Amino acid sequence: MRIVFLMPSYYPDSFGGAERQTRILTRSLRDRGAAITILAPTLRPDAAGVVEEPEGRVVRLLMRNDPALGGRYVVSMLHFWIRALLWLARHRRTYDVIAIQHLRLHAWPGIVAGQLFGKLLSAKLGRGGAHIELRRLPAQKLPFGKLVVALARRSRLVFVANSSEIAGDLADLGIPASRVARVPNGVECPPEPRSAFSAPDGARVFVYAGRLATEKRVDRLIEAFRIFAADQPATLRIFGDGPEKARLLALAAGLPAVRFMGVTDDRDAIYGDAAFMILPSDSEGMSNTLLEAMAYGAVPIITDVSGAGDLVVSGRSGIMLAANTREGILEGLFTAARLDPAAWGAMSAEARQRMCEKHAIPVVADAYLRLYRAMADDRLNRVPPALGRGIGDTDPGLSAHGGR
Repeated sequence: MRIVFLMPSYYPDSFGGAERQTRILTRSLRDRGAAITILAPTLRPDAAGVVEEPEGRVVRLLMRNDPALGGRYVVSMLHFWIRALLWLARHRRTYDVIAIQHLRLHAWPGIVAGQLFGKLLSAKLGRGGAHIELRRLPAQKLPFGKLVVALARRSRLVFVANSSEIAGDLADLGIPASRVARVPNGVECPPEPRSAFSAPDGARVFVYAGRLATEKRVDRLIEAFRIFAADQPATLRIFGDGPEKARLLALAAGLPAVRFMGVTDDRDAIYGDAAFMILPSDSEGMSNTLLEAMAYGAVPIITDVSGAGDLVVSGRSGIMLAANTREGILEGLFTAARLDPAAWGAMSAEARQRMCEKHAIPVVADAYLRLYRAMADDRLNRVPPALGRGIGDTDPGLSAHGGR
């Protein structure tokens, strides 16, 4: 199987969950014999060009601005559309599948090339609820967003939903079950759990890892932690970067229990001695942070958004926030503080077991390969795809046609 992953951004321009998930998935797919190309824009002249990486061949097209933004950056968007389409046309005999990561403005050349050259097409949605791309793109990126969504709806593209919420949203938006495949995000499981109930000084370590953006509600977390840390021996480590960083640093000024750790790809450094991972977002897809924390045995404290309910049973493998307000987050923090070592250990073990049995990246890579083979069978047999048959709600081994 020869697959082109079409990305809105990639390393070193961005270090988000989509990039991380693509990197570990493509490496696992290569281990299974797939030929991988990653096609993405870059704003960095030093990164532009073609390079061989452990995840495959990475092709970065130099742009002046982010082509997925549209608006006043529409020239960069059109520039990327033309260059990416020309690349896909010129190399059309070297790939079988175009896998679009997130259905944003960058998706247009992938959908068009898939239709023109008879390639298998999939698009993985990034978020559910009000933030799902099929709702947000037409409203925010007129007229180009409408064009991308219309093309996606009319093509033979298969929508990949990594959570039950996204699958339900697609049904509500009129996407037939025959065009929806449930494949979750995957995680690299460490050989042994490395999180700890408390640090050597007795303090419990809480971790946030992700973009520092408004919808992540890190500001409310800091406000809640200010109250919590006055009563409990605890440390909050914040890993990541983003547009909210300066404001959050100012908000945490004078609060030694909150530490900004910067950006790192070292999972051991993030989760190695964390008792809890906290994620109070307004919306998520299936959070890589959540998957990774659970795989390490860090107990999650999370908002009940999108894929969270597929992964966490509140009180057994994590703590579900009643709300992601300051008061709701504070209540979750105190619920965590009331756990004794035995209760925390049982919760940690269940979280890790669920991840490493059902969401290990080799399991997810196998599911994608089954999906693409099933799509190829349908195309060759000239019958409509039947991707909805036998698809369950939470089983990470699911793919197209009920295949397992």
